[in-house]
Amino acid sequence: MTLRQLKKLEAELENRGYRKWTKCLTSSESWAWFKTFEKTVDEEGEAVSGYQVAFRVWDYTEFWQTGANSYGLDVWSSPLNTECRMDFESSWEPFENIDKFEAMAKDFYELTRKYKT
Repeated sequence: MTLRQLKKLEAELENRGYRKWTKCLTSSESWAWFKTFEKTVDEEGEAVSGYQVAFRVWDYTEFWQTGANSYGLDVWSSPLNTECRMDFESSWEPFENIDKFEAMAKDFYELTRKYKT
């Protein structure tokens, strides 16, 4: 992914309410754009359901010259308040169709809730 493609995608994510995070990430990514969906909390304020979606970015510009593949990107999702770690990751492109990735994350969340003990 080029810097221009990345900036276009990040502008769209920001318009959709995603927030950029550079700390407390899910893997070794450089930064990510996170958003929480369908979050509910109990009377103590603890999340009891919902899920997060993150568009994770790997910045390779310090390792080689910038070009067509200067940035890596994937989509990550995980349900909130689960007894074990369950993640959904996809590096399928094109990334411009954010609705499709959000729908896949929702389907994954519904599947995990269906089989929760």
